[in-house]
Amino acid sequence: MVKKVFVLLIVVFCVVITGSWALAATCPDVKGDWVMASHWVYYNESTDSFGYMDMDIILHITNQNGCLFYGNGEIPSDPDSGCPLTGVVGSNNTITITSCDTIINGTLTGLSKKIYGTIDGTCSNLDVKGDDTFFGTCYAIGTRQ
Repeated sequence: MVKKVFVLLIVVFCVVITGSWALAATCPDVKGDWVMASHWVYYNESTDSFGYMDMDIILHITNQNGCLFYGNGEIPSDPDSGCPLTGVVGSNNTITITSCDTIINGTLTGLSKKIYGTIDGTCSNLDVKGDDTFFGTCYAIGTRQ
């Protein structure tokens, strides 16, 4: 529980700091549905094993105020996976998204007609439930639908 609270405090601190930098800039519109193809390496404490997996993630960004935004994330293969998300667009088109236990840090690319169409980034996950810990990191590419 202490680990989860500590991770949450770090995430909030990073979002607040990045958000304060972003407020001074004009930010691109990121509203819409984004499909992220992610490639994970993970460790599962309950089975004491490492592994690799590929997973699609859909980000539904429904509201944006300046550089700050929110919405919902889901894993299409898991109907119970819906989770709120928050995020910020920072300087040089960097983007940070938090959803459940996952943090995505990336860069907006694929500019066409003043609209960005791609997020290229990395993600990390720390899922602590009772005595079980699952954590991993990923490389992800997302496209606006």
